[in-house]
Amino acid sequence: MGTTINLDRVRLFNYLRLILFASVLIYYFRPIADLFYNFDRAVIPLAKNHFHFVRPVGVMGESDVCDFTTFYASGLLNRERLTKYHNIDVYDAILLTQTVDRLIAPMRTIEVYSIQYPPMLFALTTPLSYFDLYTAWRIWFFASAICLAIAFLCIASSALQTRPLLLSGLFICFANVAVIQDLIVGQTTTFEAAIIAISLRLLINRNYFLAGLIAGTSFFKLQQALIILIPGFCLGRSKFFYGCFLSVIFEGLLSTYIVGYNNVLNFIETNYLSEITHSYVGLNEICSMANFRAMLHSLPGDISHASTISALVYILCCIASIWLWVKLYPALQKVSGQAFELIASVSTIALVYFSMHGYLYDYLLMIVPALWLYIWSTTDDNRYTTWQSIIRLLIALLTFALPFLILTNVDLMHAESTDVGYELRFFFGTIIFLFFAIAAIFIEFKQDKRKALVSK
Repeated sequence: MGTTINLDRVRLFNYLRLILFASVLIYYFRPIADLFYNFDRAVIPLAKNHFHFVRPVGVMGESDVCDFTTFYASGLLNRERLTKYHNIDVYDAILLTQTVDRLIAPMRTIEVYSIQYPPMLFALTTPLSYFDLYTAWRIWFFASAICLAIAFLCIASSALQTRPLLLSGLFICFANVAVIQDLIVGQTTTFEAAIIAISLRLLINRNYFLAGLIAGTSFFKLQQALIILIPGFCLGRSKFFYGCFLSVIFEGLLSTYIVGYNNVLNFIETNYLSEITHSYVGLNEICSMANFRAMLHSLPGDISHASTISALVYILCCIASIWLWVKLYPALQKVSGQAFELIASVSTIALVYFSMHGYLYDYLLMIVPALWLYIWSTTDDNRYTTWQSIIRLLIALLTFALPFLILTNVDLMHAESTDVGYELRFFFGTIIFLFFAIAAIFIEFKQDKRKALVSK
């Protein structure tokens, strides 16, 4: 009798998930269709005519450019260093801005542009400079899309063996506005997502040296590197360190070869000028970010210490992440077969949102916790109580709908005159997501206690 009731409850929750997921897809069908329609009918034609890469903002030719335009210009600048002027400072903001001006002529820039990426970036952008801008963007676009697919497959690889229909989630990933923005503006977060996902999968397989070797390239995007470095060093320790150290040494030698020893030092100076002294006006404006730091900055009253407060919170998040991996993970591992995935979900959510330098496109890294929490919340319903199953149902619904919620809720409401509402949505949305990720860990511990009581 108990088994029949349990099976009926499992069947009921399966039907509920199916109905809710179908409702979400039906409700968001039009926004998704519009997204892909606009990409095909607007973005591609604009890119072919170069209007995608430079956007007029004034009647006298003043223009703004997308991120890929500055990446491409940096490649042109380094190519010029390799072929003509060997002492060029490729990190010089004035030289880069002049290169952008030549690239978008007769339009002209209205601000100073600077590259804050490590010299490894030039290993990607310099070869692209031998192509025209549109062709280079297409190559970058498809490489980014492949990296996202690799990230998805690495995260879901264990579950895909028994649940091949999870592959359909790859379409949902590409319907995420954070992913779309990254692909369109030509950002680099998809590359970082692939690095993190591959390294996490290697950590799960306990291949710590190779995980460190791959994770060492995460310094490509410094502000997100701790997402993989913290679990790597906590679990892999010396083996991970040796792999990471070897990777960093290779990157240093490659960087010196590509941009020269002097430009490796110029990279450090440029970041100091940009982040510490704020010498370049308009660069890394907090109001354009989408993280805790930007939320504090947007609040009424002009919190003058917003950056200091957010830095302290970020440090606390790093300490909490280390505690999760060192103390909580071993205990959870004894009672749950998905301990790694659940701890990584909580850590990733916190380190993405509370990062000091985060934009909308960086939210594509939420694919890691969203996919792992979805897999956990849709597996083995018969092992959980009714209330636990209800919470799991809510987690499954949230993770399934998350890309669509971001798609339709990042724009300002008509009544809002500031970006407060925009930032508060990210804040409360992330806190709810983090709460459910923590709840999943508590449910696993409670599940173990319930089994212990039943056995007695």
